[in-house]
Amino acid sequence: MGRVPGRRRPRHVPRASCGEGRHAGPLGARTHRPVVGLDRDPLSLTQRAPHFLPLRADLRQLPFRTGSLAGAVAFYASLFGSLEDDEIAATLKETARSLRPGGRLLLQTVPLERFLEEPTAEIETVLPDGSVLFERSSFDPQTGRDQGFRRLSMKAGEDGRTLSGHYFIRYYSLPQLTCLLEGAGFVVRWIHGDVYGGPLFSSSRDLIIGADRHNA
Repeated sequence: MGRVPGRRRPRHVPRASCGEGRHAGPLGARTHRPVVGLDRDPLSLTQRAPHFLPLRADLRQLPFRTGSLAGAVAFYASLFGSLEDDEIAATLKETARSLRPGGRLLLQTVPLERFLEEPTAEIETVLPDGSVLFERSSFDPQTGRDQGFRRLSMKAGEDGRTLSGHYFIRYYSLPQLTCLLEGAGFVVRWIHGDVYGGPLFSSSRDLIIGADRHNA
């Protein structure tokens, strides 16, 4: 997203489901573009990092004029977390509507093959503040969903609370994802298997797609 061809002045570049701005903040600082971070969680937005404009919004109904955005960025579960297939399709169509003709969507997710090879995972991590994060997930190849459970045990020095919840993330094969993007009004321009622009393999840790809105 460092450059958007054909533009003399930058338009806004939104970051979908930005949370506290782990990616949106550095993106705004590095590109010097007006970056808008979208999320539905007001607490995350109040605790945001600097260098981007926080906006509480629903990705299925974006608060932007048609053709008003230069590009959009979505990392990991931004577009696929706890959304049904029709909601994901609607989100992609809304993104395409908001982009100017030729505007780019930069989409990063995880290759489906990784979950087929390793369908279950479990981790427990001590966070910098002393809290303990436990997470367990299991992939269902029939639905394409990675079903997860997450528990955060706050350190005793605070209030000792335990927060927990279930979630799912939808993963698609590359042909399925390409079909979704094309149906929403995008043209896939390139596909990478890592952040350095390497090719995509079944063993790749990333699936990164650059897709442009149709000029028509």
